[in-house]
Amino acid sequence: MRFDGPMSNGVTQVADVTGSAVVPANRSWLAVNEQAAWRAWLDMYRLLLPTFDRQLQSESRASFTDFEVLVHLSEAADRRLRMSEIADRAGATP
Repeated sequence: MRFDGPMSNGVTQVADVTGSAVVPANRSWLAVNEQAAWRAWLDMYRLLLPTFDRQLQSESRASFTDFEVLVHLSEAADRRLRMSEIADRAGATP
């Protein structure tokens, strides 16, 4: 995400990988309670993924990423996907 700052028309431009969002200049990006919830979610996410990864590796020798790929393949027609389709679904690069 990139903060481009206020524009001449009084709005703030916030750009990310999916495009951009326009936020009125008189409103912060998130309210205090929204910011606290967002930060709590990020903290949880950062803690859970490595924990899941360690547990999967110790029990099955498969990483979290391996398991995610297997889930996508199990849901696909004929249990097959192109590498680019797997990357798109997993949010990774081929």
